[in-house]
Amino acid sequence: MNNKLTSEYVRRLFDYFPESGLLQWKVTKGKGRPGKAVGRIRRDRYGGKYFVVTIDGKIYLAHRLIFLWMVGRWPKELIDHIDRNGLNNRWGNLREASKAQNGANAKLSKANKTGYKGVYFAKKHKKWSASIHVNHKSRNLGLFKSAIEASKAYQRAAVEAFGEFANG
Repeated sequence: MNNKLTSEYVRRLFDYFPESGLLQWKVTKGKGRPGKAVGRIRRDRYGGKYFVVTIDGKIYLAHRLIFLWMVGRWPKELIDHIDRNGLNNRWGNLREASKAQNGANAKLSKANKTGYKGVYFAKKHKKWSASIHVNHKSRNLGLFKSAIEASKAYQRAAVEAFGEFANG
């Protein structure tokens, strides 16, 4: 990401409180006033909610600014909210992630009808099927008598592929 904001500039603008996740203005800038909480809530296209901040006419995700504030550099790819709550910007809830890792920790899709990630009912076989996507490839994990068995197979494969980011 070609970004001109530096950690020094962000630290001059804001105070960050890692235990609460609160980002607070230190200066008067635009609508910002010293001591006022930073950001407004915005939904992404998947329905997730995140805090966004406008600095010098450009909109930034607050969790990315927090990473810059804490680490001194922009994240290489994404910032993952461990508890999947995009409004929880406590430092212990944020971690740098690749797109695949972030996706592995994603909530269950609203379109999912089984209640289990990576599981669907294979009508042709009259059994439950599990599959996982790793490195842009789909891998079939087999057919199972129950959705729970299929889910367990998915979870094992997810932990193997994504480690601590696995969320089934």
